[in-house]
Amino acid sequence: MAVAVAVAGAMLLTIAFFAARDTAARRDSEQDRTISQLQQLAHTNAVAARELANQVRDLGGIPVAQPVVGAQGPAGEQGPQGLPGEPGPTGPPGKDGRDGTPGRDGAPGKDGAPGTDGAPGEPGVAGPQGPAGPPGPACPEGYEQRESIETGADGATYPGVACVRADAPPTTTTSTTQPLLPTGR
Repeated sequence: MAVAVAVAGAMLLTIAFFAARDTAARRDSEQDRTISQLQQLAHTNAVAARELANQVRDLGGIPVAQPVVGAQGPAGEQGPQGLPGEPGPTGPPGKDGRDGTPGRDGAPGKDGAPGTDGAPGEPGVAGPQGPAGPPGPACPEGYEQRESIETGADGATYPGVACVRADAPPTTTTSTTQPLLPTGR
């Protein structure tokens, strides 16, 4: 029971201490605001008085009201330390620091995915004509072999031999097709 009374007393003392401190802090804060407002008002009035005095001088007059300067009184006792003020504005950015030393090269990365195939290249130049082949099959009955100029699938012309009707007169035109030759089957 005695412990409970001691704890309750300690709690009451703690609450009373913080309440008194809070009340004093509020009172000090209000006094600080009042002092700040009065200082601002005094400054504003001093600026206005200077402007009026300058205006009177500019008009060629002499200001009549001159501030009364009395003897300075003794310094008062130093008051208690006030509460911390508001944080000031952020300052300008500082200068850049020195560059650091270069780091080590990293490990090589993995190979990337294969790319797509490129476009086909241009056709190559035709090679030289090969050697003559063995004689072909015989022409069908009523046809004979004659020299001719043949046109290949690539559009190029080649000297060759074609089966021509035996009764056909000699001609200088080229044949692009020839009759099928017997294959000997």
